[in-house]
Amino acid sequence: MNVRLDISPYVVHFTGGASYEDALTNLLLMIGEGRIVGGAGLIRGGYRCVCFTEAPLPAIADGFVNEKAFTRYSPFGLMFDKTWLFARGGRPVIYQPDADYVALPEDMRWRHVRYEPPQIDFT
Repeated sequence: MNVRLDISPYVVHFTGGASYEDALTNLLLMIGEGRIVGGAGLIRGGYRCVCFTEAPLPAIADGFVNEKAFTRYSPFGLMFDKTWLFARGGRPVIYQPDADYVALPEDMRWRHVRYEPPQIDFT
């Protein structure tokens, strides 16, 4: 893999929760069960997906220092080697307008993420 400062060879799944304690509890459950359960919120088509970021750790750490950044995420997460995850079926999403969803083949629609900046931008 080429060396890039903007992308990591690892991916991180951050735990969510209504509070710091809830997010920590969710992390401990994932570790105890040995699995991450995908969610369907904000996912079109009823697919269940697990979200990861490939942002490098220094960029992620900056978000936790700034209280206004990354407000959807807790400081808890699980990190995986990107190659390992890819070998198990993990794939990058396809950022596109919601209107383009139907243009995707059915077996690719689970990869669709709505991207209509500036209102909707998960990049």
